[in-house]
Amino acid sequence: MQLARSRPIGRWHRNVGVGRNARAFSAPHVWVLLFAAVVVAVAANDAAAADEMVIPPGQEELIAGMLGRGETLLAQCTLAAGQVQYSTIKATYACPGGEVSFELRSPDDGPASATRTARFAIILTGGSPPPGLVDALAARIRSRETAFEWQALRPRQFAVSWALIEGVGIIGLAIVGWVLAGRSSDRPSGSPQGSQ
Repeated sequence: MQLARSRPIGRWHRNVGVGRNARAFSAPHVWVLLFAAVVVAVAANDAAAADEMVIPPGQEELIAGMLGRGETLLAQCTLAAGQVQYSTIKATYACPGGEVSFELRSPDDGPASATRTARFAIILTGGSPPPGLVDALAARIRSRETAFEWQALRPRQFAVSWALIEGVGIIGLAIVGWVLAGRSSDRPSGSPQGSQ
């Protein structure tokens, strides 16, 4: 029928799916490939983006108690300064031999050498702790940390969007190349491009 011949969708379908060397390709194939691209992009992003553990507000008094504010720890050290910074707790102790600094992080975020409690990795960041200070600090934290809560934060939602765009774009380009290759193989050799 002449009307069907002049429709671009009919011509595209005929050129892609009917020729001797053409590959069968339909709308369901396109949707399956695009869906696969989305799934792969999301899975790759989720694998690369672990939750970041942060310290929510309202736990300052609990943290000060864990660090020993106003008390003398073992080895005659007292808390000189403490600070909460997003995902870390910094503490500096005044000891007879000089200042000693520690950083507390999520237990999964500390180096292998860190002293660990159930909820913290205790990392020495400065000074030379006198014997017993690290053990005393860890024991004090363990005795109070059950009330402490980390908050999981997913800061990479924008990265998910870009991963999806990239994945779908790559599959889309592959489909266009595949369609163009199928169309060029349908044309008889020596025939003009526009003739049917």
